[in-house]
Amino acid sequence: MTSPTQTLNAAAQAALGTEYAAVFYYGALGPQLTDAGQIAVARTFEEQHRELRDRTAAALVAGGQSPVPPQTDYPLPFALAGSVDAQRLALATETSCAAAWRYLVTTAASGPAPSGLRRAAIDALTASAIRATRWRGILHPAQPTVPFPGS
Repeated sequence: MTSPTQTLNAAAQAALGTEYAAVFYYGALGPQLTDAGQIAVARTFEEQHRELRDRTAAALVAGGQSPVPPQTDYPLPFALAGSVDAQRLALATETSCAAAWRYLVTTAASGPAPSGLRRAAIDALTASAIRATRWRGILHPAQPTVPFPGS
């Protein structure tokens, strides 16, 4: 049986893993975008994921954990054949990140968590939800939001 601390650490490591993947995927989708505004947004969002990745790894180290290393490759979930596919990948990436951060939020709420961890996870979930809304608004303008980010 895993302890609440082990579950919390696993959730934090999983969130870090999604941030590694997000940086990779934004690097892959960026060249497929053709709209200058979307390219700028993708660059900004990639930088936000880099910063969050670094803060998350530092928080794990500060908590006495060794951050999981990034994978050597992150296979694309589908082929990128243009701007729409890049937008779809950006949305899928943000949805995945939101799911990981949402899980950390709920895990941190169910037991003892290091000071500030739950707040940091809520902030990361909110940021992913906002980024997903941006991409969803491009892909599905009639429904740019969802009731539960990460689902």
